[in-house]
Amino acid sequence: MSDYPAELYVPLHVGTPGDLAYYRRRCADATSVLELGCGHGRVLLELAAPGRFLVGLDHHQGLLALARRRQAALPPELVDTVLLLDEDMRSFALPQRFDRIIIPHSGLFCLLTDDDVRACFARARRHLLPGGLLLLDVYNPTAFHEECVPEDLAEDELVPVGRITTEAGREFSVLERSVWRREEQFIHATYVYRERPDDPGIEASIPQRYMLMHQMLEHLQAEGFSVDAVFGGFAGEGLEGAETLVIEARPA
Repeated sequence: MSDYPAELYVPLHVGTPGDLAYYRRRCADATSVLELGCGHGRVLLELAAPGRFLVGLDHHQGLLALARRRQAALPPELVDTVLLLDEDMRSFALPQRFDRIIIPHSGLFCLLTDDDVRACFARARRHLLPGGLLLLDVYNPTAFHEECVPEDLAEDELVPVGRITTEAGREFSVLERSVWRREEQFIHATYVYRERPDDPGIEASIPQRYMLMHQMLEHLQAEGFSVDAVFGGFAGEGLEGAETLVIEARPA
């Protein structure tokens, strides 16, 4: 998604209700937090606090630029507690280790192969302090993966998503079309932003390879993690009918 304009991404992809409160709560006693795929700092900068060191990694230059602007707007005593880096979540190597490593808002699904996922988890494990936790959340794909077929998703059909207003005040209607390859668990979502109904629009895409819960747990265990908990939401909900999966794991 490196070609996705940051000014269009930010007002549409606003996270999942309850996620900020969850990460604040689970990082409350942490003095160091690393976010993999920090984007424009929506989650990371909410964790800024005296005595806590934050590091955010991302590869999207536009989103990192927005994150740095938001960092500069923090209270003066917090600005230097945040470090933002252009790094790959599969191959980063930092000089410090952390109390918490977080991967919010289905960031894990941007890794398109099993090898990528394993590499990310291996790096995360190496960068956790003793007693540290890996925290992540993803949308739960189980229901549509098991109950739908690709023919249910017409590749040329544009589905209205909503309206957004950019930071500069431009207003857009947003539509989405998706390509789904079920056997590969791959979804290529394209968003079309139109300022007027007759506007051909601006297109931006996000490729994702979703994983079922058991697959994520297997990858975690293969890379030396012990899974503490899997919830169906940010308040510790059960898994039945869950739209969100929250996973907490620590080095075994």
